[in-house]
Amino acid sequence: MGWALGKVVGGMSENKRECLHHRMAHSFAALRDLFSISEFRSPQKEAIDHCLAKKSSLVLMPTGSGKSLCFQIPAFMNPGLSIVVSPLIALMVDQVYSLQKRNLEADALHSAQTSEERNKVNRRLADRKMQLLYVSPERFRKKEFWDLLGDTKVNFFFIDEAHCMSQWGHDFRPDYAKLGEVRIRLGNPPMMALTATASPVVQSEIKELLGWNPMEDLVFDGGIERNNLTLRVRSFVDPRQKENYLLKVLEKQVNGPTIVYFNLIESLESFSNILKSNAMPHATYHGKKQAHEKQSVQKRFQSQEISLLLATNAFGMGIDLPNIRRVIHAEMPLQLESYFQEVGRAGRDGLVSECILCYTESDLAVLLDFVEWQNPNLKMMKRVYSLLETKKEELPSYTYKDIQKLVGLRGDHRLQTVLNLLLHYGFIEGSLERGNLCLVQEFDVSHFRPEVFEQKKERALWRLQQMLLYVKTEHCRLQSIYQYFGKESEPCGLCDVCKKNTEKKD
Repeated sequence: MGWALGKVVGGMSENKRECLHHRMAHSFAALRDLFSISEFRSPQKEAIDHCLAKKSSLVLMPTGSGKSLCFQIPAFMNPGLSIVVSPLIALMVDQVYSLQKRNLEADALHSAQTSEERNKVNRRLADRKMQLLYVSPERFRKKEFWDLLGDTKVNFFFIDEAHCMSQWGHDFRPDYAKLGEVRIRLGNPPMMALTATASPVVQSEIKELLGWNPMEDLVFDGGIERNNLTLRVRSFVDPRQKENYLLKVLEKQVNGPTIVYFNLIESLESFSNILKSNAMPHATYHGKKQAHEKQSVQKRFQSQEISLLLATNAFGMGIDLPNIRRVIHAEMPLQLESYFQEVGRAGRDGLVSECILCYTESDLAVLLDFVEWQNPNLKMMKRVYSLLETKKEELPSYTYKDIQKLVGLRGDHRLQTVLNLLLHYGFIEGSLERGNLCLVQEFDVSHFRPEVFEQKKERALWRLQQMLLYVKTEHCRLQSIYQYFGKESEPCGLCDVCKKNTEKKD
């Protein structure tokens, strides 16, 4: 662009200033022409302009505030390929569908595609006919993907839901932690990491993993303010008392859909049966449903054919329905990050929306089990590997249930965590879904540092403790959440604690 030439004015050359103004005008045009939106929200424009200047950033924006535009606009303003890493297939599919409806050159590679669908995407990549490609972090494990990219220059490298990179993050995915290395292998393109929920310690780890340059790279913080949410907590001694309360709440009609979140599929299905016996129409969404069933429920919810949905936390990422009027947690979540993401799906139209958390002491026992399941020890990992080794010839024909039966952990989620870790450390390859799971090297405990496992478990217990403190707090609930994320705010005046404190004063 010739930015080094010209008379320097106020620390910036005239040519550079002119190019900057030209680019800013173009980002407004792209917003209008590509997405039919008339104005940016803070800090979209600043993040986009920084990206277009070929500099890296961390973007923090609330759920539903349009953070995807921060990477989509730079990608489509530049000829050539940009890559975005996304954690969920449903999220990729939704965004690609929306972009393709606008005739934009976007696509995704993921494990739910048929070989014909994947080949079509591969051909478009090989023919250099794509501007934005969505992939999961696990895609970078595959040699064939790197072969496909070949010497293709990657303009920008985007990382959505970047909190998954951090072991302090609530959705830690081991392959996310390797994305700093992936970026280097891609030729060190400008990078943008994006998330709605990252505490200061998570932000620090994201920066460290991505090779942050404090002289050039910037954090664009859109805040986490959701001042239209009325946060309430109800405590119960008896689960039946809680069920009766939920029935009364759900009998009240509201002007918009309701989501009720559960930790356990069993308790979700039990409450679904109660609703059926009370002739209350609803739908359910959880991990045991087939992919086509989940897609159907998601589409019906988006079209507002469904007004009441019972779901586990498998539902919600990528859902952008502005008028969700109630989000209820029938059980206490595991951590504040996921809780705030889930309540953040309510009231995106700016209208006051109700968020209720129901708590019983039994919730804590279940969540402590969750922490155990998510943090298996080395002895458990070695046991699972040894049992897989005894059946290595039969593994390609095994299902997850077969391995559960083999290991003797039918109701224990530790198995999924162990398989993910064995995959991450390179002891196994392939997937059960594709029928190509196999052992590739001997199990070696020297690959692991026991203190890392202990630290991860301690972090999970600390996050659970913070969630419990939120439930028990006598201070403004929204203020408590903001403080957890390193923010300051005045009391909201809407939550149950604020209203109780106001009544005391009166």
